[in-house]
Amino acid sequence: MVVIGAGLVGSAVAFALSRAGFRVVVVDRGGAAGGTSGACMGHLMMLSDPPEMYHATRRSVELWKRLQHDAGGFDLLASGCLWVGEVAEDMPLLEKLAEVVHGFGDEGTLWDGAELHRREPGLAADLAGAFHYPHDAVLFPMHGVGALLRGAVAAGAELRMATEVVGLELGPDGAVQGVQIRGGVLPAEAVVNAAGVWVPRLMRSRCGASLPDVPIFPRRGDLAITMPQHLPMRHQILEVGYLRTATGKAVDPQDPEPDPGAMACNVQPQGNRTLLIGSTRQFAGFDTSVNRRLLAAMLHRAARFVPSVGALQVVRTWAGLRPYTRDKRPIVGPVSGVPGLYLAGGHEGLGVTLSLVTGEILAAQLGGGTPHAFAAAFSPERFHEVGRAP
Repeated sequence: MVVIGAGLVGSAVAFALSRAGFRVVVVDRGGAAGGTSGACMGHLMMLSDPPEMYHATRRSVELWKRLQHDAGGFDLLASGCLWVGEVAEDMPLLEKLAEVVHGFGDEGTLWDGAELHRREPGLAADLAGAFHYPHDAVLFPMHGVGALLRGAVAAGAELRMATEVVGLELGPDGAVQGVQIRGGVLPAEAVVNAAGVWVPRLMRSRCGASLPDVPIFPRRGDLAITMPQHLPMRHQILEVGYLRTATGKAVDPQDPEPDPGAMACNVQPQGNRTLLIGSTRQFAGFDTSVNRRLLAAMLHRAARFVPSVGALQVVRTWAGLRPYTRDKRPIVGPVSGVPGLYLAGGHEGLGVTLSLVTGEILAAQLGGGTPHAFAAAFSPERFHEVGRAP
């Protein structure tokens, strides 16, 4: 079995399949965490809506905590998350978030402005309030990939880095027989395409067979990291407006008109007292250059919530590409009409969080056991392009 991609999702899939007894080969054109996983924030987060996303993210965060406890090999900062309201008009949205989370039987507390400043004195004193969710965490993504790949190798997996996949090898019946690499074919009875934003580019075969289009689009995000600060932050900070930019209606990624982009305050504490600051969202193809206009607006917005940001030196900026789908759910599972081909992509900003659940889903599907609870919600068949019409 071949897994294409050694980012967090591909590594989690390889980890789950290897531990389930499959012989797995992981291939990547570069090295581990060389794409989106090496350019993301590492927030292990609960997303409250829709319900299937709440249950999937909640489980996956707990799987990461369990893995850190049982195997170690990476740091996990139990930061929790503060969803922060800037002004009084934001409080109803925070109250609704609390209502939804409590409706699932989960924990979380509303803080007024005074309590917020007492608990997190590095925040601006005039903020209206926050919803504190205690179970989120921060993962250093590259270390997470390393832990998963070490676990996969210990269970018998083989790693082939610097091995570029150029297409799929199909038999006369249209079933997968392996992957085409530079200089030959790597045979396999099943292939998992977990190549992130490059998933659609690998849906081609040497024999000219028609393969489905996969509706995954690159969505750029700009990030910045600061020098260490004197007053450390205790929590992951998200302004409640992040819910609108991350989960609200987006510009059509195929619109010929340029996407002006969107941003919201997202400040993440790191173990060395630096701050990782995001985040922007913009469709710009595969361009990974930093959008200076959006970056400046993002840093200005961060300083509104965390005033020390305005005085901290930014030591590095960069941009990564999120794999976006129009319904903001990942595409995980078998491709109808191409026996042996599976997809694991389209997680956008939740690849870090949902990676371990993605591995669980595919291990259950390939093992022929009881269908996973989230398999239907993430199935490729919900898209006309990939499977049967809904």
